[in-house]
Amino acid sequence: MKNKMPVHKAFLLQVCEDYQASAIILAHLQNSGEKTYKESRPLFLSTPFCGAPFFMLLQMSVEKLSKAAYCKARGIAGKLPPKEHDFVLFLEAVLARNPNFQAFRDRHASTFRFLREELNTRQPSNVRNHMENLEYPWIDNHGHVHCPARHLSLIRKYLNNALNRNIMIYMRDIRELLESFEKIFNRV
Repeated sequence: MKNKMPVHKAFLLQVCEDYQASAIILAHLQNSGEKTYKESRPLFLSTPFCGAPFFMLLQMSVEKLSKAAYCKARGIAGKLPPKEHDFVLFLEAVLARNPNFQAFRDRHASTFRFLREELNTRQPSNVRNHMENLEYPWIDNHGHVHCPARHLSLIRKYLNNALNRNIMIYMRDIRELLESFEKIFNRV
């Protein structure tokens, strides 16, 4: 039985789900009013919601976008890409070789730096022991237990202080990349 859906399209569908979920979380954090993000509480939980899943979902969406690019660029139709998680560099390399999208990559260098240095380095399978990650609790070198919901440095850096403007730019750039996928990768 032949696959009816190309593998890259299956990844793109999941990218849309992950990206939209991250955007919903970001909108919730923005609309939490005058409260600080640590005081923003969904009605059904007594634990303050800080937004760590936003970064996890955003990282997952970019990873899947990169895997969709990998499948499309390599012409993979009936099998899945490698199970690696460090795909942002591949995405950048594909865009760098594509004359139709080099300008995007160059114009949005700060977004790719954020993806490469902030999100990709905190993906659980890319993190060394005793270092923070986007998904699981970790134990630091001093034996202290930390968890993303309370100790993820990205929350302080990008979600506090009236929602750092850069995160909105990164979200817009990732959305543009997703919406331009077919145009970009049909010419690879």
